[in-house]
Amino acid sequence: MEGKVFLEHRLGEILDSLGISFVRQSSSGTSLSSLGAYLTIIKLKDEATYWHCVRVALCGVKVAEALNLDFKALFYAGLMHADIHGYYLLKGVYDFSAEIILRHRRYYSDGCPQNLPHSRVRYSEEAKKLIDRYARILAIIDFYEINKEDWHAGKNT
Repeated sequence: MEGKVFLEHRLGEILDSLGISFVRQSSSGTSLSSLGAYLTIIKLKDEATYWHCVRVALCGVKVAEALNLDFKALFYAGLMHADIHGYYLLKGVYDFSAEIILRHRRYYSDGCPQNLPHSRVRYSEEAKKLIDRYARILAIIDFYEINKEDWHAGKNT
């Protein structure tokens, strides 16, 4: 449990630094932001997936900082990469991160998902190369985290 408390704390620090809140205040009261609602649903539906996404996002921040890349792109992509709904939530707001989510799946042998949506943004060739670089990094982090989790759970004996 101690590890989860640390992860939640670190997640909160990064969200605060980005000016993002899980809750939204309005004249009609308090509600969850779309990011907060998505993560809450993931956590309630499958807590292991939630913690996996948090670890991938936080690891993405560290890798981005080490490689002098934009940490926000890997943070959002890592946090929302669990399913295609994360792509749709980011699309139109954080298009670059949404594109990373789509493209990181191309590095998996199962090719999941088979029919990826087409990008709504026309990127330059330079931007496409950068997105592919981030997508490869996300795929490596995702693969590492999945296999580390399996190993700790005794699945890779």
